[in-house]
Amino acid sequence: MSQGIDESDEASGAGSASLAGYEYQIDVSVWLALDLVLVTGTTDTLILEPASQEDLEATVADIEPGRVVSRASIDDYTLIVQAKRYGGDAWTPTRLKALLKHGSDTRISAAERLKMASARYLLVTSAGLNGDARKLRRRQPGSWPKPAAMPQVIANGIAHDISGRVAVIANQDDERLRGDIDRLLTEGCRVPNSRLETCRTRLREDARARIAGAGAGRWRRAEIETVVREHEGYLASAPELEHYVHPNNWNDLRAAMVNQSAAIIIGQSGTGKTLATKKLYEELHAANPGLTRVPISLGPSQLANDMTPRPVLFDIEDPWGRFDFDPRSRPWNTKLADFLADARPDAMIVATSRLDVASESKALNTVKPWIVNLEAENYGKAERQRLYRTRIDSLSRELQPLARGAERKVLDKLATPYEIQKFFDAMRTQDREGLKNPPGFVAGAIDAAHVNSIEQTVIDQIEERRDVRAAAILYALLIASDKVTRGVLREIEDGLADRNVALERGLSPLVDFFVAARNLRQGDGGIITYYHPRVEAGILRTLEKSGHRQDVRGILRHLVELLVSDEGPGAA
Repeated sequence: MSQGIDESDEASGAGSASLAGYEYQIDVSVWLALDLVLVTGTTDTLILEPASQEDLEATVADIEPGRVVSRASIDDYTLIVQAKRYGGDAWTPTRLKALLKHGSDTRISAAERLKMASARYLLVTSAGLNGDARKLRRRQPGSWPKPAAMPQVIANGIAHDISGRVAVIANQDDERLRGDIDRLLTEGCRVPNSRLETCRTRLREDARARIAGAGAGRWRRAEIETVVREHEGYLASAPELEHYVHPNNWNDLRAAMVNQSAAIIIGQSGTGKTLATKKLYEELHAANPGLTRVPISLGPSQLANDMTPRPVLFDIEDPWGRFDFDPRSRPWNTKLADFLADARPDAMIVATSRLDVASESKALNTVKPWIVNLEAENYGKAERQRLYRTRIDSLSRELQPLARGAERKVLDKLATPYEIQKFFDAMRTQDREGLKNPPGFVAGAIDAAHVNSIEQTVIDQIEERRDVRAAAILYALLIASDKVTRGVLREIEDGLADRNVALERGLSPLVDFFVAARNLRQGDGGIITYYHPRVEAGILRTLEKSGHRQDVRGILRHLVELLVSDEGPGAA
């Protein structure tokens, strides 16, 4: 058979095959829009059928916190995606090289595009891979082979170095695509099963319109979110600022910024410290459109060496650790007060910390002049009513009357913004059979939302999903560092799969589910952290069960072997 790029779907000229290829491209577009834009937040926009005539193009951010990997890197790259529904033989290195080099007077080849060092290329195909081409296989977008994986046939056939910047998601046939789309909609976006088909159809229509040129091919996060919300889905990782409820001491925080250009927000878990920082930035940015927010996650040196053009707001989240004092964060003890004292209107600082962690650091007195407390007591009756009522419309129509009637009962039981939000999460996720007993349905949602129930809920979720191995990996990474990026998680997921280490569902589905369930928080750059310390406790209790010990020990052994190997995250 010819070693060119005559894919049977295209070269045969058959109308049905061409149509199938076009529909395949639409499904790939929907899948990547849900994955990259909504669920992982890797990019804000996909461009379908861009001027380069590749199938998809997006600018993505690749951020790795320093403690998990051997080095920290921050890099922006252009992702070029081609979707090929291929009915012929599996891809060989020779066929892939021909595909990369294929171009015309009106179409720039992928190889030519890869002359730009910041470009990366992903092929999504229904066919398999043969020979050395298997070294380029990835299972999720955003994960990349090591440079050494590039087959020599391809490397020798292209003049410039493209190693480490080409990946293939193979065997992504129609059935697997549909399954991935449905999983992202139901677990990552919580679209109910009754609305799943119509939501998927609407997304395909929107993708088709953009491929045809609507909106210059740009498909933005807000547009995709709108479709999900119209079909009763929601996104826990989406900004929650449109219905933000100010605590009753908000003026104290604003005064601190006016008078000192700095503040440290101290409070217990669940009082909304992180969201308060985002709202503060939104209000400051409205008054000063040139203001840039810079998250500080790599220690005092990152802040000291930052060269972002002024004006800027530096956001230091949990400088001493998220749930316990981290001895590695001790440099903040002597540096934080100095930074706060040096803040000025064009270089403002906001830090957030739990009170118990800050106290354990023994540095609380040094930052006392900048402290603004944020506790449950800062949400009085009026604030808690607004927190509750602004969330009712996010429920399905059948649940809204039930929530309206339960307001008093819920607010008598739940105190913090986090608990109130968890009540609405529980209303969405409980078995609808429970609606036959409305008081019991509400009581169950209240019990699930109470901070003391979070731990058991996490245990039940892991057990029901049979995701103990994935939970063990997640726990190990977050105990080593209190944050990990989506990119690192996907590298680990692929690295374990390359070693034939079985995970029941993979790692990403559990992370997607936990983000949607508000067990994990997904922040800027796809950084994953725990939402509450009881989530960590629930995972640990699951792993300690005698029936899981063998699986936990086995997967952790494989994880350590991968992390110290040349194939591990951060390795060259």
